[in-house]
Amino acid sequence: LVMDDSSIEKEAEKYIKTDNEDSALNVESVSDALNGAKDILAERVSQDSKNRTEVHDLYMATGNIKSKGIVPEGQTEEQAMKTSTYQMYWDYSEALNQIKPHRVLAINRGEREQVLEVKITVDVDEAVARVQSRSVQHNKYHSEAIADGVVRLLSPAVLREIRSNLGEDADTHGITIFSENLKHLLMTQPIKGTRVLGVDPGIRTGTKCAALDETGKYLGSFVIYQHKAEEAKAALLKAVKDYKVQLIAVGNGTGSHEVQEIVSDVIKTHCPDVLFTVVDEDGASVYSAGDVAREEFPDLDLTIRGAISIGRRLQDPLAELVKIDPKSIGVGLYQHDLNQKKLSEELDAVVGSVVNNVGVNLNTASASLLKYVSGITSGLAKKIVSHREKT
Repeated sequence: LVMDDSSIEKEAEKYIKTDNEDSALNVESVSDALNGAKDILAERVSQDSKNRTEVHDLYMATGNIKSKGIVPEGQTEEQAMKTSTYQMYWDYSEALNQIKPHRVLAINRGEREQVLEVKITVDVDEAVARVQSRSVQHNKYHSEAIADGVVRLLSPAVLREIRSNLGEDADTHGITIFSENLKHLLMTQPIKGTRVLGVDPGIRTGTKCAALDETGKYLGSFVIYQHKAEEAKAALLKAVKDYKVQLIAVGNGTGSHEVQEIVSDVIKTHCPDVLFTVVDEDGASVYSAGDVAREEFPDLDLTIRGAISIGRRLQDPLAELVKIDPKSIGVGLYQHDLNQKKLSEELDAVVGSVVNNVGVNLNTASASLLKYVSGITSGLAKKIVSHREKT
């Protein structure tokens, strides 16, 4: 039924009711009747899936995400910007269809920390025009109802959906990258049958060195100091001879460069057949202070456990790295901004997949490694190791 403005106003008179016991149900005027009808139409406009798709596509094609720094009380904007971790995003704008996942994660974090104000700017007038063009309006009330449905209901809902989708997509991307990096690390070729000296560089408490035999068994340890270069060289040379070391693994932490120079000089001068390499030590400190390390080496200082971990992760990366929480290995970006439950589940699945793909030696595998084998629980893994040690 097609009605112009005057016709629809006359029709609205039929819906005036003032005799309800509940006054909230009364329609006291033509204006109330028309507003009620417009609200119903606006709701329908907002719930129409085609309208939602139209507005969503428009916003994604033309919208921008903007962030602006929040100035703390007592500071000028210039002072706040200069000291902010989020300088890049202090006055930032980028197209919704171009922003990279890591930028979304950074902006979201800044918003959570209440140092950034984030909003999405879109052309709402164009959205209204596009939705209106999908139907013929014969009166102003119909046009107003559509505009109200878009501005008041549909547009805010679409903007919330876009923000949510951006966050979820960034999460998925971050977790995927993390998982792929972890898989490549766990699949690193082990160096079997080689005696290794694990070196954990340190400055204040010295550099810890731990010797391991071909199977990763702990043989002994000692400490060197970079500022006592000659003493350090003598200690390293003695360890190479006493433990028949074939390969020296130097962690890449603080003081690593100085230690590498000392090790290189010892090898070049006295034992050219010995090799040395730099090992990523991310997670070594987490392992050394954890329950697994305490069970393995209850009598050793945690810094020595860290040196052992560095050496072992060179001998057999998979067997050693499964002892460490995957999130502590340092192969992903913005890991604390990702969905922690999803991240943990995905990384555990990656470790399980790699372990079952590579396989384990039941006679030598640790409980930390065995528990990832399909069908073996953590409790059963410990029982297997306990039984193996008794026999």
